This record gives sequence, structure tokens and C-alpha cells, in this order.
Amino acid sequence: ERSVELQAKIVGFDVITLNGEDLRFKPLIKRLEILNQIKLNENLIVVAKNYNEFKEIWKLVELKQLEGCIRKHKNSAYESIRSKYSVKIKNWKEAIIEFNSYEIAVSTIGSFYKGITLKNDIGDRVAVMGKKSEEVKKIIDEQGKVRVVVQYLEKTTNGRNRFISFKEIVK
Repeated sequence: ERSVELQAKIVGFDVITLNGEDLRFKPLIKRLEILNQIKLNENLIVVAKNYNEFKEIWKLVELKQLEGCIRKHKNSAYESIRSKYSVKIKNWKEAIIEFNSYEIAVSTIGSFYKGITLKNDIGDRVAVMGKKSEEVKKIIDEQGKVRVVVQYLEKTTNGRNRFISFKEIVK
């Protein structure tokens, strides 16, 4: 029923080959012109809107609480990796969470890696590395709990923070 009501579509962001021609080395602006000239079945495929002004797209990212956006230089060739010409800009949100326990992080990459994973009774977990981990560990050992500011990208369907990371201790 939902698939009829909300039909899925493929969204095109770029074109790297067309009729056997390799377009990866053409500038992005030219590839987008080509993409917009292709006759598509608009019931199945749509072309993503591109924005020239960062402020314009960022307003939409914040308004719709999106995860972020990708900034690409208009004259850049196609790259399959992030580079100085293709940068992912994330729309981090913040929350204050109380943690009441921790476990020592075990390093698989050498002894220079020090840290803890904070835990609480509802299943939240976040890693704290370096000198901050010692400070947080001491607070929990002395007070039984610590409140920290975390950042995350979005909430899951069951209300959990997704891609959570430690930011700072709440003083």
C-alpha cells in the first residue's frame, strides 16, 4: 500500500558515462548540463536540484533536519573519494546525556590509543578518547555519573541518536 502511495524514485546527482563515453574528466558543471538534457522517465528517475549558493541549500538542510550535504567544485572532475573538491558537510545536532558507567576501550592499533566508552541504563554508548577520557572516568568514579554534550546526525525510528560522538563535559 505504501509503495503505491509513496512511489520510490531514483535520484540522479551526476553522470559519469553516457552511451559508452567516459565523462568523469569533464567538469561537474558540464556533466550536470548533460544529465539535465537526458530524456528520463520522470516517474522513475529525477535529477537532484543543484544549488550555487551554500546559504540557500543549508537553509533547506536545517529546515528539513537533513543529515548534511555535499559541496563539489563546479569545475572538478568526477572523484570516487572525498577530496578538497568534494566535501561532505554534516548537520550535527547536540544533546546532553547522563552516563553512569564506562568500559575501557581496547586498542587494536597500538598502546598510544587510550579511551573509554561511556554507557547508561537505556543503552546509550559514546567513545571518549585521550585526556578527556581520564577526566570523565574520574568524575564517574567519584560521583557515579557524568553529564556530557554529544553530537549526532539524526534520530533513529526508535528515538536513538545516530552517529553519536562525544563533544564535552557539562560543568
